[in-house]
Amino acid sequence: MELEGKIFIVQPEQSGTGKNDKIWKKQGFIIETEEQYPKKVLFTAWNEMLDMLSFLKVGNKVKVSFRCESRSFNDKWYTDLTAWKIVKIEGTAVASGLETVSETEPEKSDDLPF
Repeated sequence: MELEGKIFIVQPEQSGTGKNDKIWKKQGFIIETEEQYPKKVLFTAWNEMLDMLSFLKVGNKVKVSFRCESRSFNDKWYTDLTAWKIVKIEGTAVASGLETVSETEPEKSDDLPF
């Protein structure tokens, strides 16, 4: 799944140790969609993806590829949106380390088809 929007908040990094004594790191970030009624959506990046977040600034326009997963805990359901790719869309502040794509508008033509 993919979603485009502007970086609204980059949350502080969190870390811990898993059951197998493996150290993990995660960081949340929120993007705001650019629709008629904008939505704010929280994503989580884990471990090696955190390097990508260090280059993001509030206001950068990005496309986030993510997986959606829900789980149950104490009879309550929780949904996680885990980012696996973050693409900075050109036209916002420069950030190295991110893949960038150009945001171009289709050419407008005044030629009438008849």
